[in-house]
Amino acid sequence: DGLLKEKSARDAQKQASGGKLSWQALTCRELETVQRALIARFRQPSLRQQLLRKQAACSGDALKYLFCAEPIVDAGEAEVFHELGLLEDLGASALRAAQQKFLRAVMEFWCEGEVRALARRLDEATGSSQVREGR
Repeated sequence: DGLLKEKSARDAQKQASGGKLSWQALTCRELETVQRALIARFRQPSLRQQLLRKQAACSGDALKYLFCAEPIVDAGEAEVFHELGLLEDLGASALRAAQQKFLRAVMEFWCEGEVRALARRLDEATGSSQVREGR
């Protein structure tokens, strides 16, 4: 009975927001949608090339790469979160809050195999997995 009430509350919130996603009512499937959208964004040729150039310039220095790639990753995440209705204000503090909510959602649904698989693919798409592995 409690799960039904929770689902009804989520459905009502989605209708009120015009069908856009909400961090407060995000389901596992919706999180997967967000992850797929982020992966698609970072696999776009222009973004991929930017990230590869940063990676090459950092010569395997993981910390340097993460700092160099951060503006590119932030811009990509901001665009996707905004398109999905998860980010209204495009300011830096609002983006940081959205990124924290995204990570909390990933951790909440981490036991789901698809969420874990998509998290690995997103890591690969941003290039951070290659840096950690020293590629």
